[in-house]
Amino acid sequence: MSLDQARSDAGFGILLPATTGYTQPAEVHMIGAQPFTRVTLWYPDSTMLTEFLGEVQPDAFQKIVGGGTTVEPVRVGSVGGWWIAGAPHELMFLFRDPDGQSRWQGVTVSGNVLVWQAGPVTLRLETPLDRDAAVALAASLH
Repeated sequence: MSLDQARSDAGFGILLPATTGYTQPAEVHMIGAQPFTRVTLWYPDSTMLTEFLGEVQPDAFQKIVGGGTTVEPVRVGSVGGWWIAGAPHELMFLFRDPDGQSRWQGVTVSGNVLVWQAGPVTLRLETPLDRDAAVALAASLH
């Protein structure tokens, strides 16, 4: 779908990076209906940015990731986030949706992942970038 269509249908403001090479996604995908919409932006280097309304419950995914995987607290601008790196793995995290219900989300991950909040929106950046480059990319979102 087009970025304009996703912006119209998502039910929240979609954030885009201001970093060169990431200002416009190659593909835009949206699943679900408001308020449970999930928008994923794909970039040519296999970076994938997923955005949805909800609040991540970090204690849950920190305890579930498997061996060979690390979870490291990081700062994305003025907010906290988590850098998840290591062996390919199934990541399970608990989040609170817009209705206040706690839900599990499972994601198969073969790259590094950065998870953080921007207001009511949870963002998940799966990328071949290293931690510092991923955090810089995330901090550029507007």
